[in-house]
Amino acid sequence: MERPKRPYSLNKRPTTKKNKFIYYVRFRHPETGEYISAVSSGETNKASAANWADDQLKKGLVLLPGKKNITFARYAEQFWDYDKSPYIRAKLARGGSISQYLFRLLSE
Repeated sequence: MERPKRPYSLNKRPTTKKNKFIYYVRFRHPETGEYISAVSSGETNKASAANWADDQLKKGLVLLPGKKNITFARYAEQFWDYDKSPYIRAKLARGGSISQYLFRLLSE
């Protein structure tokens, strides 16, 4: 019986420090099942990296690369909606932060 495929794979990459590694996650594209570009989990432990990847999936922060043929008008439709903004999702996926209060002040 074939084991079901996980929605991501984990790979460790060396850092500039001797014998230190960071785990990178390659998520699967939900439609094609192909792996997309690797993203750093920032974790040095495989179990922690898997937990990080699971959290990203639960939060819906997995971004698909190469959105082609998208117009600026379509991209900007939800830009000022904090919960749906592709900018906010990308910023949070990279470990950044932006307060909802500040974002709403800017959108007025």
